[in-house]
Amino acid sequence: TGILLEAEYLGIPHVNGLIFLLAQAIAASALFLHRTYDESILSDLYKQFRQDQENIILIGMPGSGKSTIGKALANLTGRPLVDIDSRIIEEVGSISDYILTHGEAAFRTVESNIISDIGKQTGLIISTGGGAVTTPENFASLRQNGRIYEIYRPLEELDTTGRVLSSGGIERLQQLYTVRAPLYARFRQAQVLNTGTPESVAQRILTDLYSNLV
Repeated sequence: TGILLEAEYLGIPHVNGLIFLLAQAIAASALFLHRTYDESILSDLYKQFRQDQENIILIGMPGSGKSTIGKALANLTGRPLVDIDSRIIEEVGSISDYILTHGEAAFRTVESNIISDIGKQTGLIISTGGGAVTTPENFASLRQNGRIYEIYRPLEELDTTGRVLSSGGIERLQQLYTVRAPLYARFRQAQVLNTGTPESVAQRILTDLYSNLV
């Protein structure tokens, strides 16, 4: 898995071996149970397995709507929602205070450790902090069991209230996005515009997810 994730991160063509394992399991079952299976069973099982297990991960700028859309996805799917920032707050208290006291590098270490633990689980909606993409190792942790969506909203519409790293007005946001835009592009499998209701955005994500379970 690690090699495949590194290949994807670097843009190298690669193939997931899961479908071959399922094909072997079907062949073994047919042999030992003396049964014949329809040819469609392989693709059906593969899609069902991926649909049940695949995490939906949300990345994007602070204030882009990740948490709100995450809640809408959780309501539509019945999946648990894991908000990485909330987990960080449970561990260290106020994020702004922690960064001001210990620095951003220390904060990113805490964030990365939590992402590493959560990314090993399956069947979740995961909403990340805006700067999670600045730690390259987070790609493998998030992508190993999921599909990553960048939630995009125009910079002038972002809510930066209480966000120490993105406070400072539109100029600060433009500086942040200049640095982070290529990182979002490298992490994501799809970009979703945050237009319409949270439910409509969530539905577009689900439509994309199910159409890519091949």
